[in-house]
Amino acid sequence: MLRNYIKIAWKVLGRNRFYTFISLFGISLTLAVLIIVSAFLDQVLNGSYPNFKKDRVLFVNRVHVKGEFGSSISMGSYTLYNEYIKQLKTPENMAMASFGSTRNVFVGNQKLQLTEKTTDPGFFEIMEFDFLAGGPYKQEHIDRNEYVAVISDNTANDYFGSVEEAMKQKIRIDGTNYQVIGVVKRAPSYDFSCSADVFLPYHLSKTNLQDPAPFGPFMPILLAQNASEHEKIKAELQALIPKVNFPPDAWYEELFLTAATVPEVLGRFLVSENSTINVAQLLYSVLFAAMLLFMLLPTLNLINLNTSRIAERASEIGVRKAFGATSQTLTLQFIVENIIITLIGGAIGLVLAFIVLKTIESSGAIPHAILRINIRVFGFGLFLCLLFGILSGVLPALRMSRLSIVNAIKMK
Repeated sequence: MLRNYIKIAWKVLGRNRFYTFISLFGISLTLAVLIIVSAFLDQVLNGSYPNFKKDRVLFVNRVHVKGEFGSSISMGSYTLYNEYIKQLKTPENMAMASFGSTRNVFVGNQKLQLTEKTTDPGFFEIMEFDFLAGGPYKQEHIDRNEYVAVISDNTANDYFGSVEEAMKQKIRIDGTNYQVIGVVKRAPSYDFSCSADVFLPYHLSKTNLQDPAPFGPFMPILLAQNASEHEKIKAELQALIPKVNFPPDAWYEELFLTAATVPEVLGRFLVSENSTINVAQLLYSVLFAAMLLFMLLPTLNLINLNTSRIAERASEIGVRKAFGATSQTLTLQFIVENIIITLIGGAIGLVLAFIVLKTIESSGAIPHAILRINIRVFGFGLFLCLLFGILSGVLPALRMSRLSIVNAIKMK
């Protein structure tokens, strides 16, 4: 019986090609866009190179000070990290890194714009970079005040010509020479925590490391043993705040520190400054709602198309009922047709998304992007398409299948 339904459905889809094209176009385009967007979100929100431990990492990305004459929000200082945050007991490991700044370097007459980060050695313990040559700087390099640098592979190729040549020479930035001791595979440009062309040890920072103020250019990075310890680390961080000493001439009187996961960092843009809502849950809720609304639009279009298509087949329904077909049999046939067209549209959408993602990767439109199809999102999207496809067909099919034989045959 099912085989006959499939044969009939296949013949029907080929008979009305315009309807079939519109249906396939809506389903495949919807799934392709959903997969492409989810590929970006998957890379940003979940563990990916080189931050594979993203679900365990907290970023102290907001140092908020308040005083009688105003307030200021920035990242932290070396003093805050070295004298206070390092006292935390719960994190498995911790590090610090600057947000990144742009530096211009010249190779002959060519100008290169490089993103520079200053970090401590622990940064390369948390971020699992793939070293193509050499290795990271150590505390002994800092203790000996050595001018060393770790650079990305594209910087090695653009500045020196190859990774091998980079390890033999120094890179000159803002009039200072740095010995290259390591070359890493570049992190994607959209990962704010670890994307850079040049990494320098913190003692070479142009900021005053002895400044007692709690705010500065560094972002402490806290690695929990597992994600369940995030709240414990946050509580310990809050308990640390009263211990922080302000400079004698400080204009501020209060200090607030915020440790956040990547979803919480992004979700913070959706709420007001003083909101206490769970921003990570809010972010995921907004993304889920947006996905449902996006998929609902082609569904409404399919309902209209299915209603028109089934109405055009009223005489066929009447003839089949005259030969003994039941309402359940006719409804099941229409459901099978919708399932088939949804599966075909899903396959086209999957192929289309794969081509687009590979094109984006190879084109360099998003530098160093690593985009992969999220099978879970594709499966969920395909399930929703099937669900909406069935619903869009079953209601008009039930209505038409319940028509009397005479009325069905008379309809045009």
